[in-house]
Amino acid sequence: LTMRLALPHLLFFVVDPERVEGADEWPEDAEEWPAMTEVWPTLETISPLSVFAREFSEVFENGEEVAEEWERLSDAERGFWLEAAPRIRSAYRRWERAPGGTGHPSQGQAAGDTD
Repeated sequence: LTMRLALPHLLFFVVDPERVEGADEWPEDAEEWPAMTEVWPTLETISPLSVFAREFSEVFENGEEVAEEWERLSDAERGFWLEAAPRIRSAYRRWERAPGGTGHPSQGQAAGDTD
């Protein structure tokens, strides 16, 4: 948590027992990072808590642990995710509008699209 808060310029971040990664834009590597729509099925599901849960999904065993940790955060710490959620929603909108349909421009056409 301390490391994450020390890197506020990285909009996207993930921590698991084997790695810590961050980026300004949603990474294109599909093996390590799923499509944004797999993480957040709709724009409306992006909230400060859902962003926090995503970043630490491999650290906490279940939603109850995520909620407990969220409650332990100070208001200043929670403020980080309160500010990040609107920026992530903006990135999600860009992702949705990428050429070829939903998905990052590097993903080509969206599933089901045919010419």
